[in-house]
Amino acid sequence: MAQTIDTFGIRMDMRDLDDALLQKTIDNQEAMIVQTPSMQPMIIPVLLQYIAERDRRLNEKIGTIVANVGCCSDEENRVPTHRRASNRDTHETPVKKPAIATLDKVPTSTAASGRSKRVRQTTDHFSTESKPLAVQADKWPKSERSVLLGRMRKHPEFSATITQCEANKAQLIQAARELACPLLVADEAAKGTYRDDSLEVLMRTQMKKVAVADDGYQYDFVRLKEYIRKHIGQRLVSPITKQPMSAQVRFTEPVTNRYGSRVFVGSGVDKVSKYETRTWRPTLNVPKPVA
Repeated sequence: MAQTIDTFGIRMDMRDLDDALLQKTIDNQEAMIVQTPSMQPMIIPVLLQYIAERDRRLNEKIGTIVANVGCCSDEENRVPTHRRASNRDTHETPVKKPAIATLDKVPTSTAASGRSKRVRQTTDHFSTESKPLAVQADKWPKSERSVLLGRMRKHPEFSATITQCEANKAQLIQAARELACPLLVADEAAKGTYRDDSLEVLMRTQMKKVAVADDGYQYDFVRLKEYIRKHIGQRLVSPITKQPMSAQVRFTEPVTNRYGSRVFVGSGVDKVSKYETRTWRPTLNVPKPVA
């Protein structure tokens, strides 16, 4: 039974295709997979249906040929029984010769049932011999990757992906600049490694736990505590405004119950952890009196 497939919203009946057009369609799809390996997941399901239809037609033809050869052999080798011998008391017994099929390598059960063997299609996307651009990118040195990137831009398979990746990277860099801790940025600048256009450098300046100092700006909680402890006994000034500020730091922490589990508020999709604002102040390490 011919199959009906739906390709990009267009329903196609394989019965409308003759054998030549069916084979040409299979060849075109296999060539498309070789040229554009990323489209393999979309093309393979349809391609397998076309191959199954081609095998079904071939098996039907083989089954018809085998059946015709068997019938012709039986009719030619059978001795007619309507002829009478010269002696009416004796009758000739019809002799049958075994039918010899020339296509004995084809199993008749497969031809009769119309089934075909499972066909597995593989591409050379990960072949070391073809070496497509996606495979070459991992082996090229960093100094020559710009040349490969230029080649990939001209390729229709990668141009749109590269453009989207660059737009996503620009958004990540902008967000990393806004969430960078001023103290961590100053540390990178002191080392001489700070670059505001490098995502790798900006990720080292991100606030792992946000805290608000007395000057109203946000800092990394651990780095801000180090800054305040370093200036104990001195005049504490803001790292940004350079104005005096106190050593009080405000931060938030999730609320936990007496068993150490988090407390949540809301239900369903609105269920979130409950947070509370706490205050941190440096303590003096006063030695305990010796008893």
